[in-house]
Amino acid sequence: MNITSAKELPMKHEIREIPDERLFSILVPHQAKCKEIILPWIRTIAPGSIPKGSPEEKDFFESGSINPEIVPIIRQALLGMDPASRTNHKKYLKVIMGGELSF
Repeated sequence: MNITSAKELPMKHEIREIPDERLFSILVPHQAKCKEIILPWIRTIAPGSIPKGSPEEKDFFESGSINPEIVPIIRQALLGMDPASRTNHKKYLKVIMGGELSF
């Protein structure tokens, strides 16, 4: 499956078909966005995935990117959402990522 537009957030079966590496590349914006916006968003949709004060949080702040092992947690959180919630998160991600998502 080749998803090229963010007009609709992928449905559950479509999210499962996106390779982790592809989803990871979508969720790696520049460092400032990671610190101010992306980390709180991840904590909202996947509580406990990046605990405060953890090595993961330190790595996140220093590198400005999401560790690949967190991607499956984000994927699972998206899969667990109802369609309306997924749509809202898609709109939010479009704003914070500065444009259309590539999946």
